[in-house]
Amino acid sequence: MIPMSAIREEFGVAKRLTPSTFYSCLELGKGVVHYYFRSVRGVLPDLVTTCSDAEDSEFAVSLLEAAASRIDASFNAPLKIVLSEFNSFGFDAALALPSAYHGHLKGVLNDKHATLVLCVPIHSCEFIGTETAEEYRQWQTRVGVERWKRQPSPFVAMEFENPRSGGGSPMGRTSIEACMTNLSALNGVTKGFARVANCNGDIILIKPIKKDHYRITVNTSKLNCTSDEVTTLVSTFVGTGTIPGLSS
Repeated sequence: MIPMSAIREEFGVAKRLTPSTFYSCLELGKGVVHYYFRSVRGVLPDLVTTCSDAEDSEFAVSLLEAAASRIDASFNAPLKIVLSEFNSFGFDAALALPSAYHGHLKGVLNDKHATLVLCVPIHSCEFIGTETAEEYRQWQTRVGVERWKRQPSPFVAMEFENPRSGGGSPMGRTSIEACMTNLSALNGVTKGFARVANCNGDIILIKPIKKDHYRITVNTSKLNCTSDEVTTLVSTFVGTGTIPGLSS
């Protein structure tokens, strides 16, 4: 259990929200970071969620309760949780992450860090849910996980070969902007290709068939599209997991 008095002593402020949750905040160089803790005597793990651009105790409490209902003292691996209740931020999922994935309370209450689970509200398209600690740390800032008012930043992994430029890459996570840049560079390169994966592990094959025209393939289903359409279709695929007019 994390005593609210200990947080008040270290952070300077602590306010009870419910019998099991309380609020605190820290003034950092980038602004105020809001902390919401869930801690119950005799029950592990403790939970925390943080936000740097909004203060919403009602949502934070519902998020922590949703996570608490899914994990217990044996929790030691990331878990993607579906959020069933509506929230004004548009989040439909959350990531529960063990202490190896975050540094909260390190150097402050070191003895509490090991059993502190971080709960991150997400758009389900942003993370697979099986990321390693290194992979999560690499992408948490790019996604902006502490900004609850953010727009979705979909997970996209890409493999491509471009014989014209000599460029190419094995399958790995990249930004949607980099993905679109590589697809644009493949325009008219009929011997090139790209494979794009979304957060569900679905993969589409994209091949240029002539200038300004591409073919998207999923299993045996094929869809021809223009260079403008391929941008929209790939964005839809990584954001929603579907491509209009193409079945898997």
